[in-house]
Amino acid sequence: MMAQAPQDTVLEEEIDETYYPTEEELLEYATWLGIDLPKHKNLLWIAKEALTAPLPNQWKPCITEEDEIYYFNFSTGESIWDHPCDVFYRNLYREKAMNLQQHLDNHHEFLQGEFSKNAHAPNTIQERDQVIELDSLPSTAYSSETGMNIQLVPSESQLSDAG
Repeated sequence: MMAQAPQDTVLEEEIDETYYPTEEELLEYATWLGIDLPKHKNLLWIAKEALTAPLPNQWKPCITEEDEIYYFNFSTGESIWDHPCDVFYRNLYREKAMNLQQHLDNHHEFLQGEFSKNAHAPNTIQERDQVIELDSLPSTAYSSETGMNIQLVPSESQLSDAG
């Protein structure tokens, strides 16, 4: 049995296949979703995907007399103010951020263990163009979606000792 339709105007969803959110839209929506910027800027793809996601089946956008948009599910009669997919993408971000943090924590523990075994090991690492002192490596650092690309770099003192 179908739920009773709302008294407001029911809209048809129009999907623009060429729509690409502006950077401002993307950053605003990412912040609204809870994405920690700039820490997790590499997870902006979640916000982009969410902004372009179609409504699930049975959901329709509706507009009130005050021109406010909400969403109505014609199967259940549920109405909500936020896009029905927002919860999914918010949870997806949390899962990916947690996985990145866990990945980083594991790399941090491994690197600290490896470097503490060898007194002659470099005391810095280089991730892309940034040199990071291992002793000051924060547990909240993050890597790219594809993982951490780490290159061992001798410290200034090791270079001068070698010369």
